Amino acid sequence: AVAPAVAIDTPTSGGSFLTNVVSLAIGGTASDDVAVAGVSWSNFEGGSSGAAAGTTSWSAFVPLIPGANTITVTATDTAGNTATTVLTATYDAVAPVVTPSGPSTLSTATASVVLSGTASDDVSLSTVTWVNAASGGSGTATGTASWSAPIPLTPGTNVITITVQDAAGNIATSTITGIHDTQSPTRASSIPTAAAAYNGPTLPLPIVKV
Repeated sequence: AVAPAVAIDTPTSGGSFLTNVVSLAIGGTASDDVAVAGVSWSNFEGGSSGAAAGTTSWSAFVPLIPGANTITVTATDTAGNTATTVLTATYDAVAPVVTPSGPSTLSTATASVVLSGTASDDVSLSTVTWVNAASGGSGTATGTASWSAPIPLTPGTNVITITVQDAAGNIATSTITGIHDTQSPTRASSIPTAAAAYNGPTLPLPIVKV
């Protein structure tokens, strides 16, 4: 008359999990004072069910629908006693949105530039990061929904990619081109001559009355 025990260990031992995969791998353990006959699963919202592979150590792939999925795992012993455990898996397939402030191409004489902008997601944001392809430098911006980051530049063209990731692992990117101009401007004159020295009359010439 003793019921078995069953536990979910993968992808988490907690009661909830956020994912961006449509088929979730779950796994865990089951035990009984006599013997475990089988382990099965069902997804209430998705209307699907099946048998897990293994008994004392079991695994299964559960198809998900967008939003919350209530996954119930049931262990049955050889006498017909059962035990259940539940995992709520939220399937988020919607990528976040990242919007940098300012132009997509900017030019500066300084060795760094501060980029900023906003980001949003249908569930929750995780991080905003940047990579400068010209230098190989990278880092994490300050903030998420409203973010900013000081980015070192190398002389010339810097292609900077901003990446925002949500809590489910979906990502979105935006590219900004930063031009670090290190050359000072030059001034040239062709009047009265392009040469460095001129010995002729000073312009404008004086008016001489005869």
